[in-house]
Amino acid sequence: MKTFDLADSFKPAGHLIKRITKKVLKISILLIMYFALAFSGGTLAMMVGYIQEAPPFDPANLKTPETSFLYDREGENITRFSGEQNRVVLELNEIPEQVQEAFIVMEDERFFKHIGVDGTAIVSEVKDILVSLPEYESGKEAYDAI
Repeated sequence: MKTFDLADSFKPAGHLIKRITKKVLKISILLIMYFALAFSGGTLAMMVGYIQEAPPFDPANLKTPETSFLYDREGENITRFSGEQNRVVLELNEIPEQVQEAFIVMEDERFFKHIGVDGTAIVSEVKDILVSLPEYESGKEAYDAI
């Protein structure tokens, strides 16, 4: 004769928990995808609006603070005129390769290893921001900044 064990009636609960967990996971993923799509669509609409309302591009409006040179009839440099900044435009091949490499090392040491967006640097910055969040959770620093 088979006896009734109360514990046997709860065995299917594990299966039920797995089903509920799968449903919750599916719904969560769908919600994340929905909000990502809505955010992307809103961002795209905002960008299109800004582009449509932007004034037309006119290269004549671009003014760079470059140094001007005054030459005599023989092509000899008499003097130079500069404003707040003393800038001389050079072609890339006029800049020594050591100077080019020094700028790259100072600005982006992985310049030749990525395609224009340095994922490693982005992840590192996000990590640094997340690590520094507890400093601002108390609110004191945020109020001091205002």
